Amino acid sequence: IGLCMHLIFRKSERAKAAAQAANLGPEEQPAWPLSKNAVVLATMIVALVAANWSISGKLTVGIRCCPEGSSITEYVEGKLVSETEHEITLELPSGQMKTYTKNWIGDRRTLEGPLYEAVYKVRFVIAAVVLAVLAAMLIGWFSRPELGQWGQSSWGFCKQILPLLLIGVLMAGFLFGRPGHDGLIPGRYVQMLVGESPDTLLAETHLVSGVWAGPVRAVWPVWTNLFASLIGALMYFATLTEVPIVEGLRGAGMGDGPALALLLAGPAISLPNMLVIRSVIGTAKTIVYCMLVVAMATVSGVIYGAWF
Repeated sequence: IGLCMHLIFRKSERAKAAAQAANLGPEEQPAWPLSKNAVVLATMIVALVAANWSISGKLTVGIRCCPEGSSITEYVEGKLVSETEHEITLELPSGQMKTYTKNWIGDRRTLEGPLYEAVYKVRFVIAAVVLAVLAAMLIGWFSRPELGQWGQSSWGFCKQILPLLLIGVLMAGFLFGRPGHDGLIPGRYVQMLVGESPDTLLAETHLVSGVWAGPVRAVWPVWTNLFASLIGALMYFATLTEVPIVEGLRGAGMGDGPALALLLAGPAISLPNMLVIRSVIGTAKTIVYCMLVVAMATVSGVIYGAWF
């Protein structure tokens, strides 16, 4: 998006940069080299990712035609709830619990690979090592007043974010419920607007066997991702509250592509954000920027939904 903005408005920006250069003195040097800042930020990101590394617990099992049979009649995907020597219990996407006898299972695959699961087992060790490296860098590179200012800023952000995050989690559960259990907003409405399949919409409008079924299915991925991007662009998300909101929508039937589109467009812009940006960069640039955000989020959602 930044590159597109640069190419579209390069002439006006060159003129503006030339005017500014004529009025500016020598360029100020940053307090810390870019390389050190990059290393500190990268180390914090690695520590956060390692500490929060998780596995879904989802399995795909192939059900055989009969005990000890060779042919598999269907594949079932669900989250592993319990396992004994003779049977396993899965929570299906609908929220239903189902138990399968192991001698009926001809194939079993986890969602994550062996390397992913190996990292999960040592995630806290990795996080501890990275945090030790981070502590050494902070002590060696920053003064005590700088560290105190950093701590105060972090605590200030915590006080701002945590109450809003808790409210967002409660609102998401209240509105969207959980898989298999609707909240105030029925899951079928979510599926009709941003679901992975248009079947709910076609069934509601009695077009399953009609002439419109084919065109609707053809444009469905673009429509759902565009709708999610537009909603995300207009809504205002308090920091981090988009996460429980999108998770609630996914539990109600939202597709993974539209979920990504909403997560990309939502934090990027909002209606209040647009008004502020317009006062800084002007109407034309604001319109182009917002259109690029919606377009890029839509394209990303379509590609992601097609791949995954």
